[in-house]
Amino acid sequence: MDPKISTRLTKLLNIRTPILSAPMAFAAGGDLASAVTGAGGFGFFGAGPMSSADLKSNLSTVRQTLSLPDGAPLPVGIGFLGWVLDKTEKSDDLRLPAVLEEKIQAIWFAARDDLGNYVAQVREYDSSREHKTIVFVMVNSVEEALHATKEWKVDVIVAQGIESGGHGGSEAPSLLTLLQAVITQSHLMAL
Repeated sequence: MDPKISTRLTKLLNIRTPILSAPMAFAAGGDLASAVTGAGGFGFFGAGPMSSADLKSNLSTVRQTLSLPDGAPLPVGIGFLGWVLDKTEKSDDLRLPAVLEEKIQAIWFAARDDLGNYVAQVREYDSSREHKTIVFVMVNSVEEALHATKEWKVDVIVAQGIESGGHGGSEAPSLLTLLQAVITQSHLMAL
């Protein structure tokens, strides 16, 4: 029998172990995402500057690797950088609707002050169908975490400290400090 660790995250994503691969542009594609998912974790890949055709090609790889039929929900996620979406979603190649159409299980937004617009687009798209996309948002402060949970109603908060190398958190506290503060605040909100 496969080992299983039961947490709120494993239950939400229907996975055996609470291990997620980060959505790293140029480093994590459909191959890595499907390998992580196939091993019992949850695989993300980074959209970076990929076109909708390239994103769909990576999702096709996931579908083939995991032996999923066309139209079946895909047990992987895609990560988007907000500042890249600000450019691409005003172009002729809209990437959000293209990946949502493929029924990805999760989407991860990062690197922009106001990601609520994109969270709202996902919720609007899902409102007319049975499949619901799990929304992750990366935050660099307690204030961002509170805003994402209270205002945008995201499903998962990803806390990122200054150690990440400048991906949006140049003023962030260390991960340990941020994580403790976010957890403390979430417990206070639950009271």
